[in-house]
Amino acid sequence: LLEGYGCTRPFLDTDELDDLDKLQFAVKSSRRFLLIFTSQVLERPWCMVEIVSAWQNRLPMVVVQINEISPEASLENCQQVYDMMSIEGVQILAQAGISREDVITT
Repeated sequence: LLEGYGCTRPFLDTDELDDLDKLQFAVKSSRRFLLIFTSQVLERPWCMVEIVSAWQNRLPMVVVQINEISPEASLENCQQVYDMMSIEGVQILAQAGISREDVITT
């Protein structure tokens, strides 16, 4: 529908969740980053990969708040989020080349 108006096809992260490289490439290739902010989004390592990749590539970011949790307050606590992440989650971030420092500075 949007393609008829000169818009490109949006990338949905459900399209490439089996490959971190493709996911990061899709984010880096985007013109904008839309973050659907839910209470669990920062707890999901794949989402954190997308957020950090968008931040590192200076993509304009639009945040849509879904619940009562403030995105600003949550993003300020990225260090706590990282420190509470499971070992598997930290490994996913490491595979994507994302360090604790990358998460904290986002």
